[in-house]
Order: sequence, then structure tokens, then C-alpha cells
Amino acid sequence: ELIFGHSVFEQVYRFEGGRHRIRKLAYRPPRTISKFDVAKDGGLVAIEQWGIGGAEKVRIPVDRLVVFVHDREGANWLGQSLLRPAYKNWLLKDTFLRIQAMVAERNGLGVPIFEGAPLPDAIAKDLVKAEKWLAAQREAGLRMAKEFRAGQGAGGYIPNGSKFTLTGVTGNLPDMEGPIRYHDERIASAMLANFLTLSGNGSTGSYALGDTFEDFFTGSLNGESEHVGDVVQQHVVEDLVDLNWGLDEPAPRLVAPKLGKEHP
Repeated sequence: ELIFGHSVFEQVYRFEGGRHRIRKLAYRPPRTISKFDVAKDGGLVAIEQWGIGGAEKVRIPVDRLVVFVHDREGANWLGQSLLRPAYKNWLLKDTFLRIQAMVAERNGLGVPIFEGAPLPDAIAKDLVKAEKWLAAQREAGLRMAKEFRAGQGAGGYIPNGSKFTLTGVTGNLPDMEGPIRYHDERIASAMLANFLTLSGNGSTGSYALGDTFEDFFTGSLNGESEHVGDVVQQHVVEDLVDLNWGLDEPAPRLVAPKLGKEHP
């Protein structure tokens, strides 16, 4: 549910020893769900799954479902992905990483430039020979520039009067490290994992600040744990008790231990 916004399971039972027992909670992946059937009051009625190989859609009623939803608002059973707030920063960071790689690739050694030799005086007045000579110079120089590779055995030959240079960018190259680090921090902040970005070059913070950030993160884990426990309690444990012993039978309570310093 944290990744997709919702996570749906179907209760599958077996009858054994005079009791209904849970055989499995069968996962129904989000990409297979074609529709959430919602009542006028916002309650879930059923889900429909796409049929396999052109078969009819499969409808699963709510009394057989266990549905986990993150950040559900009203009747929106799709929820919202935990990754949604970080998506913009991830997209921009990905762009900056590509630019950084391109800057290193294109400007790490410079761009090879071949400058041809001056036109010989002997053919200067013969336009046909001059154009043929210049074309040969241009073709050879361009091929050399494109095929140039740095290495232990790298080398080349150029005619007398020609020039072959590796031309770099004039001025300062764009700083990509700062924006990348900024978007890393924003992504971590969306997950309440700020403490992961306190180390590294140019970072600030202290152990006390790290502990404070970690407390927020641990608190979010405890909140998610309680949420999952409540759903399982209501739609797995209580359903199983009601099925076997009736609606008046008290159900055991599912309680998750608190994460943190007491339960690391």
C-alpha cells in the first residue's frame, strides 16, 4: 500500500477439523484490478479484476477482501502512494544525473578538433584539385576526430601544418552536485528519513538532530504498524472468529510491539 497507495488480499479458507481455517491471504496486485465498486456512503462493495485471456472480469465481494489503503480520503479506495511527494524531486534528480554524466563524458578530456593544413601553393589556382584536396583533408580530419580515444597506446599522425587539439569548455562547468544533494534531501524528507542525509561532504547536523529525525521516522513506522494491525484485526481475526463461533464471540486483540529504543 505504501508503494501503490492500496494493497488488496482475498481471504481463502479451508474447512478442517470442524472449523474454518485461513489457507492464505491471496494477493490481488493493483495492476490486475479494473474497478473499485463503491457504495453511495463511500464504503467498499467489491472489486473487479481483469479476466485472463479475454475471459470475463472476476468480481470479489468485500466480505472476502482485506484492503490496506494509504492516505485514503473519503471514497477514494485507491489511496495515495508514499512515493508521490518525492516523485518530482526524483524526476529532476534523474535529469541532473544524466546531465552530470554527459558533462563528464563530453568535457572530461575535451572535444577533439582537427584543423587542416593551409592549401598548398601548387594547387591553389586549380579549383578542381583544390576542392578535392580540401575534401580529403576534411574527411581524414573528421574521421580522426571522431575515432579518437584516450589510452595507453593512443596516438595519431597529422600532416605538416595541421593542428589537432582537445578543446574544453570555456568558463565554469555547471555545478550538478548541489542540486542532486538537494533533491536527495527532499526525497528523504518525504519518507521522514532525513537522518540518512546528515553525513557526507557539505552536510550539517549533529547526533542530537539525527536522533530527533530518527524519532520521527520510528514514529511513522509505529503508526503504519498500528494501521496494518487494525486492518488485520477487523478483517482477518474478527472475520475468522465470527465465521467459526458467531458474531457474539469476543475476538483476541492483535497488538504490534512498539519499535524504537525499547524494541530495537
